[in-house]
Amino acid sequence: MKNLLRAASLPLLVIVLGISGCARHPRYAAEPGVRVRRPVHAVALHHVFRGALFETMGDPASALIEYQEALLYDSTSSSIYQAVGENYLRLGKVASAIRMLERAVELDTGNTEALRLLSDLYQRSRDYDRVEWALRLLLRREPDDPDVLRNLAGLLVARGRAAEALEIVETAAKRATFGAEDWLSLAEVFSRQGAIDQARVLLERAIREEPSNEEAYLELADVYLEAGDTSAAKILLERTASTHPDFHQVRRRLHDIHVMQGDWAAAIRLLEQEVAEDSSDLGLWLQLGRLLVQKGDTARAESLFAELTDRFPGDPAPYISLAAVHVARGDTEAAIEVLRRGLGRSWSDELADRTRDLLVRRGRTEEALKLVQEWVRRDSSRVPPRLQLADLYLTLGDTVAAEKELESVVSAFPEDWRGYFALGRLLYLRRAWKDALASLGRARQLEDGFPGTWVLMGLAYLRQDSLEQAVAVLREAAVRFPQDAQAPFLLGSALMRLRRPQEAVEWFEKSRALDPEDLDVLLGLAAAYDELEWYDRSDSLYRKVLQLDPNHPTALNNYAYSLSLRGERLQEAFEMAEKALRAEPENGAFLDTMGWILYKMGRYEEALTYIQRASELRTDSADVFEHLGDVLEKLGRLDQAREAWEKALRLDSSRGHLSQKIGGR
Repeated sequence: MKNLLRAASLPLLVIVLGISGCARHPRYAAEPGVRVRRPVHAVALHHVFRGALFETMGDPASALIEYQEALLYDSTSSSIYQAVGENYLRLGKVASAIRMLERAVELDTGNTEALRLLSDLYQRSRDYDRVEWALRLLLRREPDDPDVLRNLAGLLVARGRAAEALEIVETAAKRATFGAEDWLSLAEVFSRQGAIDQARVLLERAIREEPSNEEAYLELADVYLEAGDTSAAKILLERTASTHPDFHQVRRRLHDIHVMQGDWAAAIRLLEQEVAEDSSDLGLWLQLGRLLVQKGDTARAESLFAELTDRFPGDPAPYISLAAVHVARGDTEAAIEVLRRGLGRSWSDELADRTRDLLVRRGRTEEALKLVQEWVRRDSSRVPPRLQLADLYLTLGDTVAAEKELESVVSAFPEDWRGYFALGRLLYLRRAWKDALASLGRARQLEDGFPGTWVLMGLAYLRQDSLEQAVAVLREAAVRFPQDAQAPFLLGSALMRLRRPQEAVEWFEKSRALDPEDLDVLLGLAAAYDELEWYDRSDSLYRKVLQLDPNHPTALNNYAYSLSLRGERLQEAFEMAEKALRAEPENGAFLDTMGWILYKMGRYEEALTYIQRASELRTDSADVFEHLGDVLEKLGRLDQAREAWEKALRLDSSRGHLSQKIGGR
């Protein structure tokens, strides 16, 4: 609201002098267009002074009362009506403000301040007919004001009347003096609304008015480009670059068009002209080198970058560019040598980071470690290199050194979340779930906008079987980060372990919408559909996964197991389970699946071999031991069957049906 009131509290004398004549006094003659000044009723003047005083005190309600009192003694004052309208506006009473300001304009059409306020208020209420009326009236009163003209033109263009807007602009130009900048500003109004032809006319006018204004040529070229006429833009810029050799931005824009069209030779020629004129601009030289690379002239690019490392020895950019050429040619060792030479001349964090990355990629982790140790020795006040140092210790298997470094980081930077996150991740990898959660919790407290922290906390809760806590953390993460596919997937997995497949489906579907071809998500959703016995949907998903990856072991196993539970297409299930086992022969879940398929096929001796092996690998699986008991029962080994069922019941006390099996023997 403040922006609508350009003068929150007018000086007292200004207010008094602006008041129109009192109704009780005769009118005084005035020249046409000159605002009439008349004597002011003494009582009205008294209330105006008091109203102005209340305004300066920030009390619009009291000011409004005083101005309304003034109107009782002078009902023909445009300025008093304006003051009433402004204070209504300060009180949030927009409709009343509009009525008072309209009355002010009725009494004095030259009250431009009231007109401006009305224009803004009409705009806010989207009464565009009234906005147009106010702006047209303002333009008649202030024909030299480019802002008013620009606003009126923009309104007309937005209402689909671009030709009319251009006509008004050209008419106004006959009465007022506009410079090139005014024409540029008006052209922008048209181009922003897509009125390209009208914008072009105004920009051409700007160029005629001021041929030395480079911005006008650039804007006109942009208008051509927006219209899809790249050829016209190119011709304009080429002609302009020829007639105005000092227009560097024009040449840059022309260069961009050449690059866009893949005309590397033309782009290179322009840059060569630029560097010939200013050989001290490293940015231009680097750009020239990159263009040579794009053109395929890597030999010349390499030579240029090598020369730049000598001309600008303290800047890391030439070394990085030269190293990139070597990497592109497959010579990583040469790239490392270049970067090390740069570090020897002038240490740079960017050079150190690039060198470390290449050393790690080449498997030279020990050298990378020494480099980062030197980096930290030079500057231990930054967190990233110290985190990289911990990562390198971890890569080399020295978890003790990694943990020690990270503990040092969180001690030195207790308010930086990154150290706590890295320490929490390390503790997670060491299966120290409780300590990991404490560190991750501190990281989240310091920075709750990083989804990785939430996800890792959810995983830690899952690992320690704190399923409800996992659900709480992952649910909040999924809501906070709606574009992150991992949180809803893990939430669905947690809900499946809680045997809440209906809820799990919702979250798996959200994850799938974000990443439609993530195989883990598709398998999680298929498992939920299996639990709900929505087999058409689960089968469709299993087939989709196998279409994407025909040899996916988990998809083969899960689909086979689903079919075995239903007793359907057992031969197909057997073949898929066999294929899964070839990929992972010691996978306990896969062995159990094969055993159960054989059980359903009546091949009990063979089934026993697989399920016994599965029970040795999955000692905490109630499913496996129940299956073992069922197979043993079929083979007449009832005591052993009872023992297997009893163990299954100890592992999962919710399997009440096992008591009947045990008691029935």
